[in-house]
Amino acid sequence: MKHLKSLREFVDALTAIGEVQPIDVKVDWNLEIGAVTRRSYELRSPAPLFNRIKGIDRGLRVFGAPGGLSTNVRNRYSRVALALGFDPDTPGRKLVEALADTRARTGIPPKNGWDDGLVKRT
Repeated sequence: MKHLKSLREFVDALTAIGEVQPIDVKVDWNLEIGAVTRRSYELRSPAPLFNRIKGIDRGLRVFGAPGGLSTNVRNRYSRVALALGFDPDTPGRKLVEALADTRARTGIPPKNGWDDGLVKRT
């Protein structure tokens, strides 16, 4: 299992296996991004990465369909597998078993952040 530390690493890993479709034309944040993302889920196409958004500063992007399925039979569950720390070609059954196994694990206890300054009170 490889633990991805950020969304950037996740997008890079998906890009490496051809599961990201950069969209460089300007799109409208109101309905258009949602419609394209929904269509990518329906078609099992690569996850859209919107690089230019109407009314939004350059450099701010939107990543759609991070948990969608792929048309690539070998990597059908690649996005889910990578998000869970597995190899992209991990079969769906193994992913479900891994998720089911987590139910038997002890949860992580909550940590109070007020005392050590990790969280500021307002």
